[in-house]
Amino acid sequence: MDGTQIMTLGLGLEAPWILKDQHLDTAVSPHRLDLTVEAERGSLYSCPECGEACPAHDFTSKTWRHLNFFQHHCYLHARVPRTKCPTHGIKRIEVPWARPGSDFTLLFEQAAMALVREMPVLAAARLIEITDKRLWRIVHHYVGRMLEQLDLSQVKAVGLDETAAKRGHRYVTVFLDMQRKTEPVVFAVPGRGKATVEAFSEFLAAHQGDPQTVQEVVCDMSPAFLKGVEEHLPKAEVTVDWFHIVQIFTRALDEVRKRERREQEHPKHLRWAVLRNAESGNLTANQIAALQELMAASDVFVLSSAWEGFGLVVAEAMACERPVVATDCGGVREVVEDAGFLVPPRNAKALAEAMGRALRLSDDERENLGRAARQRVVERFSLEATAQRYLDVYRGDDLSDQQQLQGTK
Repeated sequence: MDGTQIMTLGLGLEAPWILKDQHLDTAVSPHRLDLTVEAERGSLYSCPECGEACPAHDFTSKTWRHLNFFQHHCYLHARVPRTKCPTHGIKRIEVPWARPGSDFTLLFEQAAMALVREMPVLAAARLIEITDKRLWRIVHHYVGRMLEQLDLSQVKAVGLDETAAKRGHRYVTVFLDMQRKTEPVVFAVPGRGKATVEAFSEFLAAHQGDPQTVQEVVCDMSPAFLKGVEEHLPKAEVTVDWFHIVQIFTRALDEVRKRERREQEHPKHLRWAVLRNAESGNLTANQIAALQELMAASDVFVLSSAWEGFGLVVAEAMACERPVVATDCGGVREVVEDAGFLVPPRNAKALAEAMGRALRLSDDERENLGRAARQRVVERFSLEATAQRYLDVYRGDDLSDQQQLQGTK
C-alpha cells in the first residue's frame, strides 16, 4: 500500500472522489500539507433535490481546513461541481467531507466541538490555530441545529441557579431538567432574576414544552427568582435546595453566637465547633471541649431531626444533666423515655410548645429533670451497662425477656 492509498483511506474518500495530488510545504510556518481531491472524469453526481444521477454542469474550486497531519496544517482542495438536473435545474452538490457553506471539514469541526465542551472558546481557538470568531460560527451552527430538534414536552421539574460568567458581577442563569440523568442542561441565559425565568418560559414554549405543566422548581431563595417562578411557571411548587438552607441556618447560628457573646462570655474555640459537623471527626480537642462546656451551660437541649439512628447527641445532653426536647424518631424514644419531652417529627407547633414548657420549669424542676436524665443514661448506656447487656446476650440471660416480648406481639 503506497502513500496515496494510505491518505485516501485516512480521508475516507469514496468513488467518484480520488486523491489526485499531495504537497508538503516546509518553507512556510506552520508547515502546510495540501491535498487535492478530484472526481473521476465523466462521473455522475446525485441531484441534491431528487437524488437522480446527473452530469456536471460546471465546477468551482474550494478549500477546507482539515485535521492536522502530524504537526502540519492540512488543507483539502477540490473542484466542486454543479449538476444539471432535468427536473430541478442546476444545483450545487454537497461534498461528503464538509457541510455546505463551511470552510472546515466535518472531522475538523468535530474535534473543535469536542474541545469547546472542555474549555473556553478562545482557548480552544488558540489550540487549533483559528480565530475565535470562526470557531464561534461553528459552535452557533451546531447548537442551532440541536435546538431545532430539542423536545422539552416532558419537562416537569426544573432546577435553576446563577453562576458568575466574568468579573464585575456578570452572571449566567442555567436551567436543568431535573429528570434527565445525562446532559440535563436545557437552557442558559445571561443575567439573573425574574427576567431569566421569563426567558426560560418562552424558550420552553418554543420547544414543545408548556410552562403550565412544570410542577416543581428547585432554586435558591432569591426574591427575584421566586417572583419569576410565580409569574411564569404558575403551577410549580418551589423547593429550596439543601445548600442554601444550610447556608441560611449557618449564618443565623453564627449571628446568635455573636449576639450572645456580647451578653455572656463563651468558651474559646466555639465558632467552628458549632459550625462543623461533629460526626465527621474534624473537631479538635479544644472544639470538643468548647461544645461540652456550651452544652453544660445551656438551659434546655433541643433536637428537631426528622430522622435519627440511635440519637447519640440526646444521650450526651442527658449525661450533662440537661432537660431534653426531642422529636420522636429513630431510637430517641428509647434514650429519653420519661426523662424529657418528646414531640412528633415535622411538627413545628408541637416542638415550640414543648420548648416553652421546658423553659418555664422552675430551677428545681429543671435540676430534678436533668438529674433523672443523667441517671437514665448512666443506667442504660454507660460503658459498664452496655458491656453487661452484651454479656447477658452471650450467656442467654435475656432469653426470658425476649420470650416475654414475643408473647406480647
